[in-house]
Amino acid sequence: MVKKEQIKNGVFTEKEMVELFGTESQKRSYRENGRFVSKYKKSMFKTVNRYCKVEKRKKVNGRSTYEITDVYKYPLPLNFDKMNTSLYRYIIPLMIRDIVDSCSSGPEITRTFTRWARGINMINDNYNLVHYNVVRFCEGMNCPIPVVDEFFRRVKRTIEWYLTNALNYMESYGLIVWQEVYWVYKEAIGGKPTVDKDLNVSIEVSGNRHRASKEELDYYSDCIAIADKKAKIENATDRYYSTKAKTFKETLSEELYKKGIRRMFKKIEVYCVDLDKCRFLLEQFNIGDTDSFISAFNNELTEMLIDNAEKRFSKCSGKYNEFIGEADYSSFFKGMCDITISKDMESLKPFMEPKTIRNDYKLKVTFKNSYTK
Repeated sequence: MVKKEQIKNGVFTEKEMVELFGTESQKRSYRENGRFVSKYKKSMFKTVNRYCKVEKRKKVNGRSTYEITDVYKYPLPLNFDKMNTSLYRYIIPLMIRDIVDSCSSGPEITRTFTRWARGINMINDNYNLVHYNVVRFCEGMNCPIPVVDEFFRRVKRTIEWYLTNALNYMESYGLIVWQEVYWVYKEAIGGKPTVDKDLNVSIEVSGNRHRASKEELDYYSDCIAIADKKAKIENATDRYYSTKAKTFKETLSEELYKKGIRRMFKKIEVYCVDLDKCRFLLEQFNIGDTDSFISAFNNELTEMLIDNAEKRFSKCSGKYNEFIGEADYSSFFKGMCDITISKDMESLKPFMEPKTIRNDYKLKVTFKNSYTK
């Protein structure tokens, strides 16, 4: 085991490096052979790079020497290379920065996946605006609703996949602990119905969001079972990504609303374990100019979504009869990415009436008397 307190800045021979960082088998092999054999050198320097910055120097008496120029306050994560690949090299440092800023005043963060994605500029403000107003958007843009719905399903799945993995990477390094929790958006009738002189009945309905209770989760599970049966669901993915999805969604909504539940949704609860360690790891990522960093993030996400869209079209072109060919479908997907992902995209609020979901409200519902003799 590496003893961090023994690692100091300075120049070391290869043998000294082995004694500092090598495993018992690596040390024994080096003593017996006087050199590295097999993949021991590569394996050992992977460990070295977790603890310090090191540069190779000129050989002395035919032996390699190395200079340790900086000893890290904490060892880097075992999966640091993975954290620096694909979208993770953008998502993880941006999430850590958000955690540092948010947890400086309290240890807990509770957010939906979408809200966190917006917070790290993975998507822009138009994402929710269009998502909650798909019909109006499609009418204005003259584009098919099913394909726009598919776009949002794909992006949502991408957001949840990458953010979940990023949270797991951070948890494995001891920065945070986290969990998914279900929340309820529920309506309830308040007070007694009133009747005016014209026999119009008014009912006040209040709405609120709260963390789901065990009873509500049990009921949610029962409702899913009913919707599965009605839609003839065989695989869980069919609930959201098949021709059966519409029946499933409608049935689930009907069953939930029998108890006033408009929807159930997931939130992420994150608890910061070590704020100082978060700050240290953040420094190891090369964010540089934030504006350029976010632009690169948006571009790489867009390229990935378009590439996946082209592969889907090639596999099942008959599914997309609204488009002339793969280039047309790819162009549509890029346009959707520009609208909902690019940080430089102008807001569509002046052109669309935003549909918001408030935490609480009071709605007066009036039932007009339709009785006739």
